[in-house]
Amino acid sequence: MHYWVGEPQPLVIAEYLYPIDPTSLLGINGLTELLALDSSGHFLALERAYSPLTKLSANLFQIATASATDTSTLDRLPAQLKGILPIQKQPLLDFKTLKIEITNLEGMTWGPILADGRRSLLIVGDNNFSEGQSTQFLLFGLRQLRQKVS
Repeated sequence: MHYWVGEPQPLVIAEYLYPIDPTSLLGINGLTELLALDSSGHFLALERAYSPLTKLSANLFQIATASATDTSTLDRLPAQLKGILPIQKQPLLDFKTLKIEITNLEGMTWGPILADGRRSLLIVGDNNFSEGQSTQFLLFGLRQLRQKVS
């Protein structure tokens, strides 16, 4: 949902279809966090999945709303999505490649500028109130991507 926050009141400008990646058998997947990269419709998107077979997994994407179809005038999405362009997604990180056990990743925010000038990104996962899991903080240094999705 793209909206204006200001005077005279908040206003919905547009709504877009966000494609969730499929999961393995018996799994669930969802978008847990969006973080604005700029004011032009570019975001970081954190998706998290769980399956009894594969346990927790997560992926980070860069997304762009520019070419997505505005669906705000539709009462509901049609069964056949022909003609509706979703938000574009570019994979940035599959957390499996870090070769660490991840927790329930569901939040992210900008951290401080690092000593080398890069922007930092902090991703957090909670323990689901379980003694068998831990709360996790992951800090990343980001470099500028050469090409943005548009």
